[in-house]
Amino acid sequence: MDTELGLREKLLTFATSTRYDDEVARAFEMFWGGRRQLTGPRLNEADSARFLEWYIFDYKTARYGKRLVELYQEFRGYTLPDAERSLLRQWQTTRFGLYEITGVWTTQVGVRDFFEKETVTVLVDQGSGLSQGGLLFGRILNVGPSLKLSGTILRIPVGIRDTVVQHLRDLFEQYAREHPNARWSGFFHDWAHRVNHLLTDIHDGRCT
Repeated sequence: MDTELGLREKLLTFATSTRYDDEVARAFEMFWGGRRQLTGPRLNEADSARFLEWYIFDYKTARYGKRLVELYQEFRGYTLPDAERSLLRQWQTTRFGLYEITGVWTTQVGVRDFFEKETVTVLVDQGSGLSQGGLLFGRILNVGPSLKLSGTILRIPVGIRDTVVQHLRDLFEQYAREHPNARWSGFFHDWAHRVNHLLTDIHDGRCT
């Protein structure tokens, strides 16, 4: 099993253990805002992956005020093999946001942060179907010396690009009123669950 997959499985097992049952329920309500139900039909694979990734990397626990990836490093990091421990340290800072594709190669794409304009090259799975000029929501992770675009990519159809961008600008204005000197990177880190409300409303036809 490769290092990344092994660490992901350990993180997931830790974050969904019974000691965090209350946190999962709280996080679920925050992320979906009533748009999905914890006790209702099971989430589809894409929704489940998106929620779990946010829960592990961005959600701050009520009990500790820390993210699950931080708690895992604190409580279990010393038990990991060197390669996983190094990767876990890198994963303390992940970058979720809106990205525009600037170039496409076999297993790499160039992406530009749509709002802060930083451009980086990231690894993707071969045959990902991404195309230059496309807009997507995704999370950038360090994997050793490289960067990788997470598997939970959400592409934005051309027909709703302007709608999505405008709603994000409106949300950012709300965020900035509560956070002096706000930046988009902080907004996406702190309010990724609010962004998910918007995306879910668009997907479900409640927002135009």
